[in-house]
Amino acid sequence: MRLRKGRGAADLRREARQIAGRPRFGNSGRSIIDGPGYQNWDFGLIKDFRLTERFKLQFRAEFFNAFNQPPFADFGVGNSYSRVVTDVTADNYGQITSAGEPRNIQFALKFLW
Repeated sequence: MRLRKGRGAADLRREARQIAGRPRFGNSGRSIIDGPGYQNWDFGLIKDFRLTERFKLQFRAEFFNAFNQPPFADFGVGNSYSRVVTDVTADNYGQITSAGEPRNIQFALKFLW
């Protein structure tokens, strides 16, 4: 870039911004940004109660995400709750703005014959 006669410092700064373009990661390797860890513990309890020789009652308790570990969104993962700001020009770049499902518990009674 040459400074020609009659051009001021403002013109030079404007031209330099146009050359630089958007911020980039440069020559960094792929997948260098790690997101939060993920743990999901599901378990269930089942108890059968025999009423007669032919009839049975089953009680079920099922726990999904039993320890209530929040599954925060991760970078570049195609899951249903990916809400990570990936635009490097945004003010909130790299911030995680969502999480997945909380703990779910369900109980059931099943009558079998």
